[in-house]
Amino acid sequence: MTQAHLGDWYLARGDGIRVARCRLLDECGGFGHGFSCRDGGGVDKPAAVLAAAGLSGRQLRILHQVHGARVVCSGADGGIPEADGFLVRRNPAGPVAGIGTADCVPVLLADPVSGHGAAVHSGWKGTAAGIAPLAVALLAGRGVRPAELKAALGPAIGGCCYQVGSEVVRAIGGVGVENRGGEYRLDLREAIRMQLEAAGVPAERISIAPWCTCCENGLFFSWRRDGDAAGRMLSVLGAEA
Repeated sequence: MTQAHLGDWYLARGDGIRVARCRLLDECGGFGHGFSCRDGGGVDKPAAVLAAAGLSGRQLRILHQVHGARVVCSGADGGIPEADGFLVRRNPAGPVAGIGTADCVPVLLADPVSGHGAAVHSGWKGTAAGIAPLAVALLAGRGVRPAELKAALGPAIGGCCYQVGSEVVRAIGGVGVENRGGEYRLDLREAIRMQLEAAGVPAERISIAPWCTCCENGLFFSWRRDGDAAGRMLSVLGAEA
């Protein structure tokens, strides 16, 4: 497997696909993770993504994402839940949590001390509803200290490309918004970073991927760029066997 490095983040290449990985989560012993690119892996081809994330052969659970603020347990039975976040436990027998995105932010949280974590899908509606800090609060209810969490905010549309209307600015409270001559640009990952810090996750334990999905046509799918023709990347978090 070859690797291209970009600060905390790197692209790992193996078996014909690339996945983005974050060193902060690499340091959380026992967790496997990965953020797929558009070449050879995604929600339609999960086996390759799982293999690249060190989770080969594991059961994968993917949410029916509804741009809300509901977080469920990845090990719960009952088919595909309507939710936008999974709580996970570092249990090699448990399922792997999967999040599909094509501009929205995949947020992976892991606590190397307790072995608890979460995988969250956060578009502007989920960000406005505070799904990422909600996941932190739910983990705290399981005994996790927010200060022990590590957070990786994966490839997503950047403020360079994400023009939004005034209704979005109002809903999100102006957080992460830049006014460029009357045009509003929203940096979702910056907004989520601020939410996580307010929830008690230290700044040095939050890492943001250096790619904008809309800019990087050769690397990632983008709904804003490609519309309904866009595929979906797959981000995964689970316990290594």
